[in-house]
Amino acid sequence: MNTKPGILAVLILSVCAIAQSQETPAERPTTAGNAVMGPIKTDRYHANFVQLGASNMDGVLYEPDKPGPNSHIALVYTFPRATFGAMPPRELASRGYRVLLVTPYAEGESPMDGLAETSRGVTYMRSLPGVKRVVVMSHSGGGRMMAFYATVALNGPAACQGPEILYPCKTEEASGLAKPDGVVLLDPAWGALNT
Repeated sequence: MNTKPGILAVLILSVCAIAQSQETPAERPTTAGNAVMGPIKTDRYHANFVQLGASNMDGVLYEPDKPGPNSHIALVYTFPRATFGAMPPRELASRGYRVLLVTPYAEGESPMDGLAETSRGVTYMRSLPGVKRVVVMSHSGGGRMMAFYATVALNGPAACQGPEILYPCKTEEASGLAKPDGVVLLDPAWGALNT
């Protein structure tokens, strides 16, 4: 029996509980005792768990309660480690953007981490009614992931192959990635040097 999904679910619930304890009372989901009863709901946005079509790919979708002029822009926020309590998705959703928070399932860090998950996230966000643009986004160590994702998605496997590349990618891992319309990097790390 594969215990990774069960362990991951416990980890996600733990991270969500920590994040919930840092929210203001208006941002907390409905509770009964210590149990969370459903999705996160605030006076500005709501968040729900979504599956991205594979057993090891899922995320949390933050959407504004009142769609406005920014709701046609969707963001896929990918980070290399579990970070379901990250502030940027909540802040962007409160300002009218739709944000999908995804975290790769990786046991160690590799240059290929996050490619498949981000691609599924971009495809999912494009399927939402009214979405016209999808931007990939991250911070710190996720900055290198999103910079790498964008160049490989836009330029294909040639972007990560060749004699000058220290860790060349496999063609099958870097083919057919969903193309973003933009990239946002918040305080990105140096890249492989700090990993």
